[in-house]
Amino acid sequence: MEVQRKWLINGVRPLSPAIIAEQALEYDLPLDWHGLVNGICIPRGRHHGVAHFLVAQEHLAGLQSGPVNIECYHGEVGKKPTATTWKKWYLESYQATTKQSEPAYWVRLCDPRWLLEKSSGQGNRYNLRKAEGSDGYVEETINVSTPFSWQGVLESLWGYLPSAVAGTCPTLPYSSPTIPENLVFDGIGTWRAINQVLTAIGCCVVWNPFTATFSFVDLRADQGLQLPPNTDLLWDDRAGSTLYSIPEKAGVLFHQLPSGTESEYTPFKIKPVYEEATIGGEQGKHELVDTMFYYPGRNVTTRAGEIASSLRWQLDAAAYPFSAVYSGVFNQVPGSRLTSIRWVSDGSRGMETRLYYEKESIDWPRLPVYDSPVGGMIQGPIDDPSGLAEGGSGGVSIIIAAAPPHRPDLLGRRVTVIDLSPCILDLAPEELEFVWIWAVEQVHGTGDVDWCAWNRCCAGGE
Repeated sequence: MEVQRKWLINGVRPLSPAIIAEQALEYDLPLDWHGLVNGICIPRGRHHGVAHFLVAQEHLAGLQSGPVNIECYHGEVGKKPTATTWKKWYLESYQATTKQSEPAYWVRLCDPRWLLEKSSGQGNRYNLRKAEGSDGYVEETINVSTPFSWQGVLESLWGYLPSAVAGTCPTLPYSSPTIPENLVFDGIGTWRAINQVLTAIGCCVVWNPFTATFSFVDLRADQGLQLPPNTDLLWDDRAGSTLYSIPEKAGVLFHQLPSGTESEYTPFKIKPVYEEATIGGEQGKHELVDTMFYYPGRNVTTRAGEIASSLRWQLDAAAYPFSAVYSGVFNQVPGSRLTSIRWVSDGSRGMETRLYYEKESIDWPRLPVYDSPVGGMIQGPIDDPSGLAEGGSGGVSIIIAAAPPHRPDLLGRRVTVIDLSPCILDLAPEELEFVWIWAVEQVHGTGDVDWCAWNRCCAGGE
């Protein structure tokens, strides 16, 4: 069957790669572009798609003024061609490939994800846990009076993306049984943060170049493949592996929630709780640290199971990789069972649509390091000794007047100081009012962290 195809970039026809290749061979010019041009590749997830073409110098300016549409007219000779349009591309770079005074240029166009990488969440925190025994979350990190849901976190982060490029935030196709915790994305950019959140619940983002919209897909759900009529399978390398390529279990570490009502950001150095859940492979474990905290009596089994199911389908391509090449062009997008798609026609044959399902790296959200390390000494006057019981048990309240250099946030705070000796707070409460106290933050007992009295100035008739 004789076929026709014609590419247009913003209405302008690109140059033929076959002709430019002949010149490159004749004059010993670089051919790095060969095999890439007249091709478009769209992956799923965080990373942007790329399109490669050769254009005349006079058409470069038109590609730099804003979003670019790529069109292809394809079909049988003698019949009305079918038009396919890949929308919203941006010029990333260009490079001369010939020696003329007005050379041909190899241009690389990127989909909107390239621009979304350049965005900041401005230091937002989501659902930071307070110390055990408090009211749950740091107030400034929740959604008014309730913790953010996974959808709520995504919508908040999406709001920091340029709306003209990103559009509106998609809706999750999966209703998670858990609440996100301790999400901090300093230094990684909003777009990567969004993709980390999706990874944590077994979903991913997909860019549809035909409708110029984003969607969230559940990797657990088979997307299916809709082939148009008269599409021929040209090649299929459905390679194979075994379930040994996938670990048997997920080994999830849940750090223990820092204890003590006064120290909301105390670092955690107690051994984390370890919970396993089934992924489904033959052997081995995939270990990771989740951002959810454990505290005594908390059930982490549900979250561990959600993590295992998320990992199962993010690792699936390691056991069942494949690629396939079909004739013609069809409007398929990546999803749960396709990691990327490429459309190509280099001028020597008809249009092809190439499908890939390949192993990808996993970018999991990291548990933040809570505040500065403990240690150092504070001092200040006792402003409320009423919590002190006979014999020095209980504690007194002081206003911190001096703090270690790494804890300037403590200045002016009211904290409770206890006496483990008890040889420091061994006076009657009325004799201790306004007495100056020195204290250090220490771990004691069963792992509690408190400000412990170190010394005091003289009081009463001492």
